[in-house]
Amino acid sequence: MEPRGKRLLSRVVDDAAQREPERLFAVIPRGLNISDGFQNLTEEMSHVVNSLCWWIEKTIGPAISQERLAYIGMNDVRYCVFVLACQKLGYEAFLPSTRNFDDANVHLLKAADCTKIFFSEERRTRVLEIQELCPNVEIFSISTLQQMLADANGRLSYIYQEAYDDVENHTFASSTVLELPLVPLTNGFFKCNDEFSRLPWPESRQPATFYSYGQEEIVLATTPFFHLMGLISFVMSIFHNVPVLIGPEKPLSVDHLVELIEKTSPTAGVFPPSVLEDMSNSEKALKSLGTLRSVFFGGAPLALDSGRRLRQHVQVVSVIGEDSRNVQAIFHTFPDQDVYRTNDLYTRHPTNPHLWKFHGRVDDVIVLSNGEKFNPVNMEKTIEGHPLVSRAVVIGQSRFQAGLLIQPTADAPEMSHNTFIKEVWPTVQEANQVVAAHGRILKERIGLASNAKPFKTTAKGTVQRQAILRDYEQEINAIYDADSAFDLDVPFPETTDRSSIVKYVHQIVSRAFGKSCFLNDQNIHNSGLGSLMTIQIAKVLQRGIQQHRPETKEVTIPPQVVYANPTVEGLARFLHGILEGTIHDDIPRNEKIHQLIQKYTATLIANYSTIAKVYCLNRSDAAHQKKSFSEKGLNVSPDEWAKIEFLQASVGEPQFDLERAKYEEISSLADTVIHNSWKVDFNHSVDSFETHFKGVRNFIDFSLQSRHNAHIHFISSVNTVGAWTRQMGLLVQA
Repeated sequence: MEPRGKRLLSRVVDDAAQREPERLFAVIPRGLNISDGFQNLTEEMSHVVNSLCWWIEKTIGPAISQERLAYIGMNDVRYCVFVLACQKLGYEAFLPSTRNFDDANVHLLKAADCTKIFFSEERRTRVLEIQELCPNVEIFSISTLQQMLADANGRLSYIYQEAYDDVENHTFASSTVLELPLVPLTNGFFKCNDEFSRLPWPESRQPATFYSYGQEEIVLATTPFFHLMGLISFVMSIFHNVPVLIGPEKPLSVDHLVELIEKTSPTAGVFPPSVLEDMSNSEKALKSLGTLRSVFFGGAPLALDSGRRLRQHVQVVSVIGEDSRNVQAIFHTFPDQDVYRTNDLYTRHPTNPHLWKFHGRVDDVIVLSNGEKFNPVNMEKTIEGHPLVSRAVVIGQSRFQAGLLIQPTADAPEMSHNTFIKEVWPTVQEANQVVAAHGRILKERIGLASNAKPFKTTAKGTVQRQAILRDYEQEINAIYDADSAFDLDVPFPETTDRSSIVKYVHQIVSRAFGKSCFLNDQNIHNSGLGSLMTIQIAKVLQRGIQQHRPETKEVTIPPQVVYANPTVEGLARFLHGILEGTIHDDIPRNEKIHQLIQKYTATLIANYSTIAKVYCLNRSDAAHQKKSFSEKGLNVSPDEWAKIEFLQASVGEPQFDLERAKYEEISSLADTVIHNSWKVDFNHSVDSFETHFKGVRNFIDFSLQSRHNAHIHFISSVNTVGAWTRQMGLLVQA
């Protein structure tokens, strides 16, 4: 027998049948129900593989080349049997998802150059549908497991010698994206899994998988075997002697899983995140999971609230990315690469820099029509934590604002659309807090899935986002076309005095913010109000005015009004003006600019009482600078001149080319540096800026050794011409 890291899966199974005939590989159901009981699969594992090998060779002939054979079957041990048989025969096993939609199946079969599909009788109808779409495909029904066990040919060993990196099977990290290439998993890939037991582990740490369990510790596998996350349970059983428990193929309902765990008493279980989320909402299921040592999940994030509930009863272990880390088996799949990019997104732990949490996929990111981006996964998982929600999909690609599609749970009570949204709205509001303002969901942008059109899901239990967007295209358009009641609406005041209008506007803005702790004269945009909520506030204000005063229907309140009146007081004043018949803004723009200048230059450096001294490092002398101020109409009082000292300096020279005593004086007194002497002429070559680079470095050195570690601030002169228009002519370089 070859050493670890060189063994083939099929060789280990055959060797165990000869040397350890009682070794347990799997516990499998005797029938379609849990009540039918279970049976152990020991040396018979080798027999059923041999039986299938002889039958495939008889049916389609021996493998001349590594032709790909597809298998679509019931979720049982025959998936493993088929893979091992193909390994011994020299064929490649191709395991398409049973959940693929038609276009995906056509694409994958063509991409795989696969013209033969083997199937179990339970999947005949689906396979016939695929054959109609692909007339060149031949189909073959395999025997039941009991028939294979009874086949005398199973006692005849079928031996095939293959190379270390012969391709073993095809599986897919995601079957929902048609443009993804096929990803082959070689024998070398799985042999790396055989090396796990050699990996050293620090004290008090444990592996993220269950290969270190013993032969008496059975692991329940609930994930699909056409996906690597399911198939790996068989690999662990074969290479690491950890038996796998398989339940009857049933929908993974809470009741079914509770009964299965109670009847079979496994040590641990592997679950899709969506299943654990369902179980976390059931006290009965939590009690059942509490009998396990650990639950493993992967393929997608687990809702935070679900994880918190589960952790109170059982250890929760994430195996996300297990197929592409540890011993780096992925480079058997991609031998020409030295870097593998998973396209996964992670967030760092807030206090432990060595810990990272899975955050989603790069292709999950939604880009709104205004260019803003956000990742919806945390939002979706938060919303899916509500007991009435089975699945949540955030929408909004190329739209101006985000929306939401919700698939209610199968046992959700009958209720109207509005009642359902009212029930889940607090959870949606909670989800809105984990995303930037531009990604938040409004109540009017929520739709419900139809029972007749359930969300398509992947093998990992995650939603097939693109398929759902196609299936619900009309419903999504309707969500964005609807002009339904705004969730910011508040009753318009009966009395329209100034204080009532202020209170009314404050309530609307409070709902937009989700908080009320701000002042009426506070700039709401500076406080974080985004463009999306600005639009909504404008709509609500217009709606309120028109309902209270129908004669004002011609009056519009565009978002620009909210931008131009960025405080509650300002908006209230504007509304009050409409009600009083004075809707125009009678403050000229030039006067507004003048007011702003007066307001925000009142405490400039020279006349600010807390400023004791200002050193101006100039190229010119003091007399020239004072004359320049006078020519520009800048009035400086004698007291202000007394604070200012002009020094002829060159910031690119050591110590700014100042006398040592003056440099040390500034170094001991200054606590702030304002640097605005930077050449903005990019017609020059880079090396012509070297003096300026030196100047910046000199300021840094000055700050580091100065008594107060003076803070450095850079002022951009570009902003001084930001309002220059084309009509003003060409802007002359200064």
